[in-house]
Amino acid sequence: MRIWLLKIGEPVPTDATNVRLLRMGLLAEQLTQRGHEVVWWTSTFDHRRKCQRFGNTTKIQLSDYYQLLTLRSPGYQKNISLQRMLDHEIVARKFQQASINAARPDVVLAALPTLELGRVAAEYAHANDVPLVVDVRDMWPDVFERALPRFGRIAAAPLLRYFDRMAKGVCQSATAITGHTEEFVDWGLQKAGRARNGWDRHFPFAYHQNPVCEQLKAEARAHWEQLQVLGAGDNKIVSFVGTLSHQFAIEPVIEAARKLGNTKNVTFVIAGDGEKRAQWMDATKHCSNVVWPGWIDTPKIQVLLEHSTLALAPYHNTPDFAMSIPNKVVEYLASGTPVLTSLEDSSMNQLLMQSGCGQSYAGDAQQLAELVVHLTTDDSTRRAMSDRATQVFQQQFAAEKVYGEMIHLLEQIAGGCARGNTMGLAA
Repeated sequence: MRIWLLKIGEPVPTDATNVRLLRMGLLAEQLTQRGHEVVWWTSTFDHRRKCQRFGNTTKIQLSDYYQLLTLRSPGYQKNISLQRMLDHEIVARKFQQASINAARPDVVLAALPTLELGRVAAEYAHANDVPLVVDVRDMWPDVFERALPRFGRIAAAPLLRYFDRMAKGVCQSATAITGHTEEFVDWGLQKAGRARNGWDRHFPFAYHQNPVCEQLKAEARAHWEQLQVLGAGDNKIVSFVGTLSHQFAIEPVIEAARKLGNTKNVTFVIAGDGEKRAQWMDATKHCSNVVWPGWIDTPKIQVLLEHSTLALAPYHNTPDFAMSIPNKVVEYLASGTPVLTSLEDSSMNQLLMQSGCGQSYAGDAQQLAELVVHLTTDDSTRRAMSDRATQVFQQQFAAEKVYGEMIHLLEQIAGGCARGNTMGLAA
């Protein structure tokens, strides 16, 4: 089958030699391995690094069956801004124009967000009689409304209603609704105003740990040794890897690090870049047990996590995060690293507690400090948690398994709709 994938904001294969691909990138690779023809529509703007990949709309033929089509957009520097809204609208219009003369696909998979790209995907699918699968990644615009103060919600009400109508229109147009948890599928169905059918399914975020050659691993180890993270005797590493932005609650982590300042063998490594990095670094300028390495590539991530005693998932307590099991947590589990999360009443903590590979500190710095002390001194408990982390990853989150099942669903939908079955009832 020929499939179009619509998703901006994720790393793409051309971003780096050892790029860490996420959901759409991993799915695209498996689709092409199975002989399907893939066109991934994305943006020239790299959301993570806040820079342009190319100066103009660019097509890249990655293989005989795999084309990356990057649509030129102006970009933005702040994640919450009018510039970002404009960027998303421009991407949507560029897709509208470019799709007119493109070879018709058998199925379209559009991630939500963005609402704008989802809207034009729905219009294209309807006009060309193509099945549309909407993959719900985040609850836009509901998350905007919850994040605003009361006065802000009143002022933004017209815009929020406009976005809500857009979300409902996209979901109502979907042949099938998928998501990374059952709750996200249910949210999409609520927007669509219909009951679940046989093609509406959840597929968790999955991960594929590409083997890194020994030379790159050696260079990565040398990097961490230079930062005195590795090679410092019996050093216990507590790691966070991610974008340093408003979505993460790093303040309790910083406070816990302060409380453990006299614990000689515990080092907190907070890796990544983002709008909050300078502020948080300044808050730890007198903490010798906190390392801020900045953005790190895949070999450095793998080596760091392989040597980490614990990994952190410090999210703000919002409904969307409470219902998620993020990419980050899956990557931690893949490395066999026990996870400490800030979210107590959440799908994430339920998974960690039931599988015995992590715990919650409920966003409390003192509780986090106590857990770090306990799990960095009780080697038998930590090793057992590590073993269970590896097991739960292999059973539930291995990319080959998860995205293989997702591809099977896409094949069913493409085949079923070609035979005239458009009601979303699995064959």
